[in-house]
Amino acid sequence: MAPLKAVKIIALALLMQACNSAPASTSVNEAVLSASTPEVLSQLKQAIVKLKGGVPPTLASTVFQRSPTLLLEHGQSLDGNGSPILGAHNLAYESFILQLRYTQCVLYYPKKDTYVVLSKVSCKKLEK
Repeated sequence: MAPLKAVKIIALALLMQACNSAPASTSVNEAVLSASTPEVLSQLKQAIVKLKGGVPPTLASTVFQRSPTLLLEHGQSLDGNGSPILGAHNLAYESFILQLRYTQCVLYYPKKDTYVVLSKVSCKKLEK
Protein backbone atom coordinates (compact mmCIF):
# COMPACT_ATOMS: atom_id res chain seq x y z
CA MET A 1 0.00 0.00 0.00
CA ALA A 2 2.89 2.37 0.75
CA PRO A 3 4.28 2.24 -2.84
CA LEU A 4 0.85 3.26 -4.21
CA LYS A 5 0.70 6.21 -1.82
CA ALA A 6 4.21 7.28 -2.90
CA VAL A 7 3.19 7.12 -6.57
CA LYS A 8 0.13 9.29 -5.87
CA ILE A 9 2.28 11.86 -4.05
CA ILE A 10 4.80 11.96 -6.90
CA ALA A 11 2.03 12.29 -9.49
CA LEU A 12 0.45 15.12 -7.51
CA ALA A 13 3.82 16.89 -7.19
CA LEU A 14 4.43 16.58 -10.95
CA LEU A 15 0.95 17.92 -11.69
CA MET A 16 1.48 20.90 -9.41
CA GLN A 17 4.87 21.60 -11.02
CA ALA A 18 3.30 21.48 -14.49
CA CYS A 19 0.63 23.97 -13.46
CA ASN A 20 3.23 26.33 -12.01
CA SER A 21 5.36 26.25 -15.14
CA ALA A 22 2.45 26.80 -17.56
CA PRO A 23 2.48 30.35 -18.98
CA ALA A 24 -0.05 32.66 -17.39
CA SER A 25 -2.71 33.88 -19.74
CA THR A 26 -2.14 37.48 -20.70
CA SER A 27 -4.47 40.08 -21.94
CA VAL A 28 -2.36 41.11 -24.94
CA ASN A 29 -4.07 40.75 -28.30
CA GLU A 30 -3.36 41.89 -31.83
CA ALA A 31 -5.67 44.74 -32.74
CA VAL A 32 -6.92 46.92 -35.56
CA LEU A 33 -7.98 50.56 -35.50
CA SER A 34 -11.57 51.38 -34.70
CA ALA A 35 -11.26 54.62 -36.68
CA SER A 36 -8.56 56.51 -38.54
CA THR A 37 -8.31 60.29 -38.29
CA PRO A 38 -5.46 62.75 -38.90
CA GLU A 39 -4.97 62.90 -35.11
CA VAL A 40 -4.69 59.09 -34.94
CA LEU A 41 -2.16 59.01 -37.79
CA SER A 42 -0.16 61.78 -36.10
CA GLN A 43 0.02 59.85 -32.82
CA LEU A 44 1.05 56.67 -34.67
CA LYS A 45 3.87 58.58 -36.41
CA GLN A 46 5.03 60.05 -33.09
CA ALA A 47 4.99 56.58 -31.51
CA ILE A 48 7.12 55.15 -34.34
CA VAL A 49 9.68 57.92 -33.92
CA LYS A 50 9.71 57.40 -30.15
CA LEU A 51 10.24 53.64 -30.59
CA LYS A 52 12.88 53.61 -33.32
CA GLY A 53 14.01 57.19 -33.86
CA GLY A 54 14.44 58.90 -37.19
CA VAL A 55 11.91 60.96 -39.07
CA PRO A 56 8.15 60.37 -39.02
CA PRO A 57 7.15 57.95 -41.78
CA THR A 58 4.41 58.54 -44.32
CA LEU A 59 1.43 56.38 -43.37
CA ALA A 60 -1.60 55.46 -45.46
CA SER A 61 -4.94 56.56 -44.07
CA THR A 62 -5.92 52.87 -43.94
CA VAL A 63 -2.95 51.74 -41.83
CA PHE A 64 -3.89 49.16 -39.15
CA GLN A 65 -7.50 48.95 -40.35
CA ARG A 66 -7.26 45.40 -41.74
CA SER A 67 -3.99 44.13 -40.31
CA PRO A 68 -2.30 44.61 -36.93
CA THR A 69 1.17 44.67 -38.51
CA LEU A 70 2.97 47.56 -40.18
CA LEU A 71 6.18 46.90 -42.10
CA LEU A 72 8.33 49.95 -42.77
CA GLU A 73 10.79 49.48 -45.59
CA HIS A 74 14.11 51.24 -45.35
CA GLY A 75 14.95 53.54 -48.21
CA GLN A 76 17.90 52.47 -50.29
CA SER A 77 20.98 54.69 -50.39
CA LEU A 78 21.93 55.98 -53.84
CA ASP A 79 25.31 56.92 -55.20
CA GLY A 80 26.07 60.14 -57.13
CA ASN A 81 24.62 58.63 -60.33
CA GLY A 82 21.35 57.64 -58.66
CA SER A 83 22.23 53.93 -58.61
CA PRO A 84 21.55 51.88 -55.46
CA ILE A 85 24.57 51.29 -53.24
CA LEU A 86 24.68 47.56 -52.62
CA GLY A 87 24.98 46.62 -48.96
CA ALA A 88 24.22 50.15 -47.78
CA HIS A 89 21.78 48.73 -45.25
CA ASN A 90 21.35 45.28 -43.82
CA LEU A 91 17.77 45.48 -42.60
CA ALA A 92 15.07 45.38 -45.27
CA TYR A 93 12.18 46.42 -43.04
CA GLU A 94 11.08 47.07 -39.48
CA SER A 95 7.83 45.81 -38.02
CA PHE A 96 5.35 47.37 -35.62
CA ILE A 97 2.29 45.64 -34.19
CA LEU A 98 -0.88 47.30 -32.98
CA GLN A 99 -1.97 45.61 -29.77
CA LEU A 100 -4.74 45.79 -27.24
CA ARG A 101 -3.14 45.35 -23.81
CA TYR A 102 -5.97 44.97 -21.36
CA THR A 103 -7.95 48.11 -22.30
CA GLN A 104 -5.11 50.20 -23.75
CA CYS A 105 -4.22 50.45 -27.41
CA VAL A 106 -0.44 50.28 -27.84
CA LEU A 107 2.11 50.18 -30.65
CA TYR A 108 4.56 47.32 -30.05
CA TYR A 109 8.09 47.29 -31.49
CA PRO A 110 9.33 43.67 -31.47
CA LYS A 111 12.93 44.61 -32.33
CA LYS A 112 13.37 46.28 -28.93
CA ASP A 113 10.54 44.42 -27.14
CA THR A 114 8.92 47.67 -26.08
CA TYR A 115 5.73 49.59 -26.75
CA VAL A 116 4.11 53.02 -26.56
CA VAL A 117 0.61 53.59 -25.19
CA LEU A 118 -1.59 55.34 -27.77
CA SER A 119 -3.86 57.53 -25.65
CA LYS A 120 -5.78 59.11 -28.55
CA VAL A 121 -6.20 55.88 -30.51
CA SER A 122 -9.15 53.52 -30.29
CA CYS A 123 -8.58 49.94 -31.33
CA LYS A 124 -10.35 46.62 -31.09
CA LYS A 125 -9.18 43.04 -30.79
CA LEU A 126 -8.48 41.42 -34.14
CA GLU A 127 -11.05 38.72 -34.81
CA LYS A 128 -9.40 35.85 -36.61
